[in-house]
Amino acid sequence: MRAAPAARPAKRSGWVIAATVLVLGAAAGWWAGQRRASVRESVPAADVSITPFTAEPGYEGEPTISPDGQTIAYVSDRTGYFDIFLRQIGSSSDVALTHDQGDNIQPAFSPDGRQIAFVSSRSGGSGVFYPGLDNPTMGGDIWMMPALGGAARRVVKDGNFPSWSPDGSKIVFVRFRRGIYEVAAGGGESREISPSPGVQLYYPVYSSDGRWIFFEDSSSGIDAVPAAGGSAQQIATGRHPVWDAASQAVIYDDSREGNNHSLWSVPFSTKDGKPSGPARPITIGRGRDWQPAVSKDGKLIVFTAIETSFNLETVPFDAEAGRVLGPARVLTTGNQIIFFMRFSPDGRSIVYESSRGAGKHVWRLDIGSTPVQLTSDPKFEETFPQWSPDGNTIAFTRQPAQAPSSKSLWLMDADGSNPRQILEGNNLTRWFPDGSRILYQAFNGNQLFVYDLASSRSRQVPTQPDIVTRPNLSADGQWIAYQSVSPGKGVGNVDAHAIRVDGGPPRVIAATPRQDYHPFFSPSGRWVYFQPDHKNRYRVPGPAQEWQQADPVQVTDFPESGLFLEDPQISRDGKQLLFSRGKITGDIWILRRGK
Repeated sequence: MRAAPAARPAKRSGWVIAATVLVLGAAAGWWAGQRRASVRESVPAADVSITPFTAEPGYEGEPTISPDGQTIAYVSDRTGYFDIFLRQIGSSSDVALTHDQGDNIQPAFSPDGRQIAFVSSRSGGSGVFYPGLDNPTMGGDIWMMPALGGAARRVVKDGNFPSWSPDGSKIVFVRFRRGIYEVAAGGGESREISPSPGVQLYYPVYSSDGRWIFFEDSSSGIDAVPAAGGSAQQIATGRHPVWDAASQAVIYDDSREGNNHSLWSVPFSTKDGKPSGPARPITIGRGRDWQPAVSKDGKLIVFTAIETSFNLETVPFDAEAGRVLGPARVLTTGNQIIFFMRFSPDGRSIVYESSRGAGKHVWRLDIGSTPVQLTSDPKFEETFPQWSPDGNTIAFTRQPAQAPSSKSLWLMDADGSNPRQILEGNNLTRWFPDGSRILYQAFNGNQLFVYDLASSRSRQVPTQPDIVTRPNLSADGQWIAYQSVSPGKGVGNVDAHAIRVDGGPPRVIAATPRQDYHPFFSPSGRWVYFQPDHKNRYRVPGPAQEWQQADPVQVTDFPESGLFLEDPQISRDGKQLLFSRGKITGDIWILRRGK
C-alpha cells in the first residue's frame, strides 16, 4: 500500500476567484498600463483569455498538451506522492496514469499523442529531489507509457526533462550536472549533445524543424544549441523554455527583477540561429507563471501558477541517541522564504533570514511571540545571521541590494541596535565557541578563514584542496564540517567533509550517491549529522569516536515525496532540531490566444 498522503496547505482562494473571472479582453487598459509603452503584445488583448484548469489544494503542475489540444497530462501530489493524471479540457474528472510506490513527474506527450514519456523513481535507483530553492525536481529515470495509461518501460537510466523530437523518433533530456543528451525513442545508447560538467541544465526542447535545442542553464539563461552539437548561445534571460511553432518563437518564464516570473516570448530564426525580434510579455499578474506548454496549433498555452514558502519548524530531539521525541511544532507561517537561521544559546529564540516582500532581511523570533524585524534598510540585504555564544551579539552578512557581489561582515546587538561593519569580502560565518573568533567563508574562492575579533586579523584555514560551502564548527572549536563539491565522484556531486581548524587533509564524512548537504556535529562531537537531497537527517560517528567507520543511519522519518528541508541544525543542548520546511503549491491555468 502507498503511504498516507502528506498534509498540504490549501491554496489562496482569492487568486482562484480572481483568475476565474479574469478575461484579458475586458482588462486591456489595465494590461497595457502594467508594461512600458514600447512593449506591444503579439496577440491583441481582446483575443486573449485565461481560465483555471485545476483548483485542488496542494500541487498541480508540469502540464503537457496532447497533439489534438483536447487533453492535458499533469503532475499532482494529492496521493502523497507525485503522480501523473490525465484530464480533458472542460472536464473536472481525472484519470490516474501512475499509481506505483514512487514519484512520477515531468510528463511529455509524443507528437502522435499515443505515448507519454515521463520521469519516475519507481525503480528505486534514484529518488526525486529538489536541488535548491526555485529549482525543478531532479532524479529518477526516464520511462514511457501509453497515453491512456498502462505498462511502462524504462528508456533511459538517470535522466530528466524528456522532450520529443518533432518526428517522434528521439528524446532529448538532461543528466544532473552533466549536460544534454539524446536517445532513440525506443531506447538504446544516448548521445551527448552539450556537455556542462558541474553546471545544471533544465528543460531541453527541440525547435519544430528539429535543428535547434533550447534549454535553461543554472544562471537562468535561455540558451540555444544546434541539435547536431556545437556551442550554445544565450537568447534570453529566464527559465523553462518551450517552442511555439505557431509563431516561430521561444516562450519562457522571465525571472528578471520587475518581470516577476511572468511569461514572455522571443521570436527565433531557425535559419540564422538567433532571435529575430524583441522579447514581449504574454502574461502579466501576480507572477510565478512557470512550466509553460503550447498546443500544436499555438492557440493554447497552459502554465502553472506556483507559490513557494519556507517556514520554521522544530521537533524535540535527542542528539546523542539520534531520536525524534515528538511531533513538529510550526513556528512561523505565511508567504515568505526563511533560510539560514540560528538558535540563541539558551534555545529560546531564533534569528533568521527572511525574504518577505522585497529583499532579504534579518528577523528575530522569541519562541511563542511575534517575530521582530531587526534589519530593514531597503538599500541593503542581510543574510546568514549568527548568534554569538554569549547571546549578546548577532553577526550577519550585508550586501547592497543592487550589487550582490559586494559583501561584508557586520555585527549588531541582539535587539538589532548598534550595527557596525567589521570585515569585507565574507560570505557565510560561524562563531567559535569562546566567542573570540569568527569562521567565515570567503566570497571569492569559497575558502575558509578565521577572523580574530581582538586583533582584527584574518588567517586562512590551511590545506583546503576542495571547494568549501556551508561550514559548521564542532563544540570544542577543533573541527569544521562542510559541503564539498567532488568532481572525482560523479560530476558535481556534493559530499560532506571535515577538516581540522589548524589544518590537515580533509576527511570524508559522507559520500553517498545522493547530494549530502548541511553536515553538523552533535554537542558531544560523537556524531556528525548530514542531509541527503535536503530530505531526512542521517548520522555517522564523529571525532569524539575517532571517526569510526560505519554506515550512515537515518534518524528522522519525514515522508520524502516533495520534502525539502533547509539548513537543519540542533540547539546547543541537543534537545531541539530546527529547520525550514518548504511548501510548494500550484494550479494549472489555460491561456487562449486568438478567436
